[in-house]
Amino acid sequence: MVANNLKVPVADVMTHQPHSLSPMDQLDRADELCRTYHIHHLPVVDIYGKVVGIVSQSDLLKVSYGFSLFRKQDSELYNRTLYKTLLVRDVMTRDVTCLQVSDPIIYALRIFEQNHFHAIPVLEDDQLAGIITPMDLLRISFPKTY
Repeated sequence: MVANNLKVPVADVMTHQPHSLSPMDQLDRADELCRTYHIHHLPVVDIYGKVVGIVSQSDLLKVSYGFSLFRKQDSELYNRTLYKTLLVRDVMTRDVTCLQVSDPIIYALRIFEQNHFHAIPVLEDDQLAGIITPMDLLRISFPKTY
């Protein structure tokens, strides 16, 4: 990554207006959004639009793994049933590191390096404005090469 790119604000490379969840949504909503839009991370926001958590596709797999492990024939049906019995708040990661839209992407890079996160919600005036992933950083580093 060129040094000048490290000063670019995250707002320039993030996904704007990402899909999000409520803590009270059933977990099957998370599964539906991940499948429909081919996304891996969903910020969780409260009724005021503040980020209170995040759910990843890995979280869904953790929940369903033990339940469907020995039921391969009907595992998808079992998973859907299980997801309808749980709320997002039951599985979301609560301590979420967030960035501001004006933060330089070097901040995101450092967080990804140090914490092993794969997505960071981005805020503007304490409201969810976007989400940034390592793929977004790759796009700025290697534009139109893939």
